Amino acid sequence: MNKKPQLRRSDLLIKFGERLKEVRQREGLSQEALALKAGISSSSIARIETGKINTTISTALHIAESMGVPYTDLFDFS
Repeated sequence: MNKKPQLRRSDLLIKFGERLKEVRQREGLSQEALALKAGISSSSIARIETGKINTTISTALHIAESMGVPYTDLFDFS
């Protein structure tokens, strides 16, 4: 049986942050604009995008909804 290599938690946070940044930029939003739409601080967006904090699933869902994208876009690491 061929197993996929496991991502470490820190790697997952970085991948999620990179993906959030990609989607945010694709949608034409600055960190500040997304923060305003989502009702969270721009420093929180920056810390999520750099993998410095582990956001909750509910916050990730709220961020996706604020950008008008499916939440699955934020978890597409391929």
